[in-house]
Amino acid sequence: MADVTLNDVAVALKSADSHSVETTTLFARRQAAEPTELVVKVYDKFWNCIGECADYIELSASQPRNGVPVLNLTIKGDDQLVPLIRKCRYEVVGITVELGSVRWAFTVDTCSYTLDNGQRTLKVKGLGLYDYLSYLQVWPNYWAPIAAQLPSRAVYLGPICSVIESIIAENAWRLQIGLWELVNNAVSLNLDWRAWFGTVLESRGNIFDMLTTPIYVIRHNFLLDSSPFVAHTFRMESAAAAIDKVLKGYGVTVEVNLWLPGDAQPDAYSRLAVPTYVVKVSDRSNVTGPTGTILDSVIKQVVNLGGSVLGGVLQPFLNAEGKYAPDGVYIAPAIGVDYVQPWAVLIDHPRGPMESFEITDHHPQGWQIIVGGKSPKWVCAPRPNRRGAQARGLTLNQRSDQRDHRLDS
Repeated sequence: MADVTLNDVAVALKSADSHSVETTTLFARRQAAEPTELVVKVYDKFWNCIGECADYIELSASQPRNGVPVLNLTIKGDDQLVPLIRKCRYEVVGITVELGSVRWAFTVDTCSYTLDNGQRTLKVKGLGLYDYLSYLQVWPNYWAPIAAQLPSRAVYLGPICSVIESIIAENAWRLQIGLWELVNNAVSLNLDWRAWFGTVLESRGNIFDMLTTPIYVIRHNFLLDSSPFVAHTFRMESAAAAIDKVLKGYGVTVEVNLWLPGDAQPDAYSRLAVPTYVVKVSDRSNVTGPTGTILDSVIKQVVNLGGSVLGGVLQPFLNAEGKYAPDGVYIAPAIGVDYVQPWAVLIDHPRGPMESFEITDHHPQGWQIIVGGKSPKWVCAPRPNRRGAQARGLTLNQRSDQRDHRLDS
């Protein structure tokens, strides 16, 4: 049986009938050829491998969609990796879990060295690289110093994938170039150049490494980005919080993965040479448009608004033949807006890692509720009495029937 390459699988998935038996068989053969052994490695603060954890007591890892991955690892207390992992008190300690071509990367958040029933263990909790987005601030004006933040809010308008990529790339660039640390210090009359020179030295004096390390964002071609159209404003929020607001109601996935020297370059434009956190944004909505360009973003938004606002009124016009689409997803096959059904391949192989599986169908539920009305704690300005004295001792955060009005004579 000939070896199946990733390119063979990619070509089959892009074929006219991607759900054919031949395509699924090809994909299964490729997956069955992957190694099935878990490999756990520990890294220093520069992501140089310093050891492999082959004898662990417990290992569990979760990779939530658009959330912070979590690793729980327990090793023996006399393991040679214990003192290396405990360096997390003052420097970054990395851990990767590898299964074939899949690599999950974490940094140690906490580790507990314990003694229980005569047995010493080290319990490690790691957080995925997505957690770094929680410490990346969205500046109103990413290319200006702190003393000249105009306008007062950052405005992002366009296809959602490009918007999220811009949020991360622009504000990561601000930190990685290190220039505004120098300018901000100078404006504060603090002529301290060490911060900027430290940034340059960390990148080995290579300007390109400085701009793309530690965060590199794979960018969509803006004119070919057909993801849903959005518009948002932000001011000094974390990138994770901003992305969470943008993502609501859209089938978009944000991934932050570790790139190491020897891996394939993330895209045709990258020239990575040092360990880097690579951000990839993907549109998983499975709703396709007629042109494959940014125009689809507008067309799909119009169809979605028409279907959600007018409901069944436009059904004969949007989807006259009643083609399948999930609840809450509106399509218009007549103008080329279609839904592509996802599929999964379950591989039953003697060397496969799967011992059991369970597929759960979830009923679609409402994700947003908007309510209105007056607040019970309304505020009114106290009126002066007939002698002109202002009211004193008036608590403004209470209702009128709870207040004790005392007026000076």
